[in-house]
Amino acid sequence: MKNFILPICLGLSCITFNTKAFNQADFSKALRLSNLNEYSIITTPADRDLSNADLSDAFLLEANLNGANLLGANLNGARLLGANLSNTLLNFANLSDADLSNANLSNANLSFANLRKTNLYGADLSNVNSTDANFLEAILSRTSGLTDEQKTYARRRGAIFE
Repeated sequence: MKNFILPICLGLSCITFNTKAFNQADFSKALRLSNLNEYSIITTPADRDLSNADLSDAFLLEANLNGANLLGANLNGARLLGANLSNTLLNFANLSDADLSNANLSNANLSFANLRKTNLYGADLSNVNSTDANFLEAILSRTSGLTDEQKTYARRRGAIFE
C-alpha cells in the first residue's frame, strides 16, 4: 500500500492522517463517536486504500470518496447520503442496511457487494458493475443510470423500485 497524507477538513481547519495503517483498519467506534456530516475527505493520489476497513454505522453525509478502494469494506448501517462514491471499488463490500440515498455511484464496481436492505433512493448508478450483487430488499426507487438488464436482474433478486 502506498503511504500518503489524508486531510479531513471542516471549513478551513484540517486534521491530517498518515494512511499507512488504513488497510484493514477498524473505524467503526471512532466514527460512531463523531458527527462527520460537515467533513470532506480529500486525498491524493486517487487510489487510496480503505480495503477491508470497518466503517459500519459511519455517518458520512456528502463525503467525497471518489476513486477510493473499499474492496471488502464493512459499511453495514453506514449513512452516506449524497456521498460521492464515483469510480469507487466496492467489490465484495457489505453495504447492508446502509443509506446511500442521492449518492453518486457512477462507474463504481459493486460486483459481489451485499446491498441487502440498502437505501439507494435517487442514487446515480450510471455505468456501475453490479455483477452478482445481492439486491434483496434494496430500495432502488428514482435511481438513474441502470440498464434494463440491470433493473431486471435487481428485480429478480428482490429489489424494490416503487
